[in-house]
Amino acid sequence: MAHRSTALIIGGGVIGGAIAWELTKLGMDCTIVDKGAFSAEASTASAGMLCPQAEILDNPNHAELFKQSQDLHRAWTEELEASSHIPVQYMQKGMLRVVLGAQEEASAKALVPSAKTALEWLDAKDVLALESDVTADVRGGIYFPEDGQLHPIYLAKSLYTALQQKGCQIKEWTPVLNLLLEGERVLGARTTDGDYFADYTIVAAGAWSSSLLAPLGFHMPVHPVKGQMYAVRYASMSLQHIVQGPGGMIIPRLDGTFTVGVTHEEVGYDKRHTVEAVTQVHQRVKQFIPKLQEAIFVKTWAGLRPGTPDGFPYIGDISGMEGVFVASGHYTIGILLAPITGKLIGQLMTKERPCIDTAPFRPDRFKTAVTL
Repeated sequence: MAHRSTALIIGGGVIGGAIAWELTKLGMDCTIVDKGAFSAEASTASAGMLCPQAEILDNPNHAELFKQSQDLHRAWTEELEASSHIPVQYMQKGMLRVVLGAQEEASAKALVPSAKTALEWLDAKDVLALESDVTADVRGGIYFPEDGQLHPIYLAKSLYTALQQKGCQIKEWTPVLNLLLEGERVLGARTTDGDYFADYTIVAAGAWSSSLLAPLGFHMPVHPVKGQMYAVRYASMSLQHIVQGPGGMIIPRLDGTFTVGVTHEEVGYDKRHTVEAVTQVHQRVKQFIPKLQEAIFVKTWAGLRPGTPDGFPYIGDISGMEGVFVASGHYTIGILLAPITGKLIGQLMTKERPCIDTAPFRPDRFKTAVTL
């Protein structure tokens, strides 16, 4: 019988799960280990925005990364839904980015003619025709008709169930203590539940990835960035699109609630919810959605997103080491980039030519020697 390759994925967030999904389809036996529950950190604390068009406008140098992931995304979630029978609440109704000041208006308008993506400028009248709950003081906005969202909690449930259906082993509450080495090859990981060996080890531990790699003498800066959001309910608010404005955004959900966010706080590994942060977000968002101040508060939550110096993820192998790959540092775009990240890791592991150039995302792009 032919040997089936084995893969150990450290990190049970949406990135680790997407990699495991891809590798199981390639015929590998996969095990995921996570220090906590599956997708309990940044993945389910996220907004679930799927806004590649807006990302391309803001980051034109990485347009191909977002285009490729957009092309893969709906087929990817449909696969998960077909396997798990759990819908991810995917909606592609578009996103509206509104501007309130004259200078903002001029800057936003200037971006439109040379944009490498699908968008259009709307004047104030057209913005209000699209979303009547936007403030009457709006000066206009950029409409991204192909952007959308899904619900991160339902994505996590769908992904977890689909992976189990594929035979993936998911070991929750199993912290990794260190990677196992033999010469310059990574053989797996030592955990609180014992040693796990695999042909390939993938570090996808989000904001905790750096500490796993530092003992190898490998410097890959990832730091936690806290994001706080809250949910409200208000029957008189009729938003249909994601609306983004100065300092915040609001997302309508299928259950009638609205998700409002978000903060970007560099406070270490502190996930506490604070009145101050939620108040600041509320004050900003109600400037462009005035009805928000009348809404009924439902709940608040926070997550630690993995930030990098340039705001983009690490996807690739580690130079000089065998049997180990990295997929981490996706910051606020992990759910958006999950399908393309899984595909790229699969291509790199099987020596297939990657569908995009991965050089800009190499884990050693900030290489500095680590003193052991």
